[in-house]
Amino acid sequence: MRTADIAVSVEAVSRVGRAALRFSRQGPPLSVG
Repeated sequence: MRTADIAVSVEAVSRVGRAALRFSRQGPPLSVG
């Protein structure tokens, strides 16, 4: 894998993680997937 691809994947995972924490704090997610 290229360094850029790894950086993009890490950034995407971090974004998804933050979003998951937000929804978990607010309440159960409306759509799981």
